[in-house]
Amino acid sequence: MAQNNTTELDIREIAPWERYPRILAAFDELPTGGTLKVLYDHSLRPIYYLMRLKREGKYELATDERNPKETVAHIKKLKK
Repeated sequence: MAQNNTTELDIREIAPWERYPRILAAFDELPTGGTLKVLYDHSLRPIYYLMRLKREGKYELATDERNPKETVAHIKKLKK
C-alpha cells in the first residue's frame, strides 16, 4: 500500500527467514525521500541493526513500539 510516498510492509505473517530480505528489497525500491512503514510483532532492534549494517548512511529510522505485538518502523530513504 503506497500513500504520500509511503509504502507499508506488514511482516507479521511472513516467515522469519523471509522478513529481512523483504525489508531490504522494499527499501531499495523506494524513491529518494520515500518512507517504508514496517509493521512488526517483536522488538525493532533487529531492524535497526539490519539497516545499520546493510544501508548505513542511506536512511533515517523512527520507531513506535506500542506493545510487544504491535511495533512500527518508519524507514525514510535519504539517498540511493
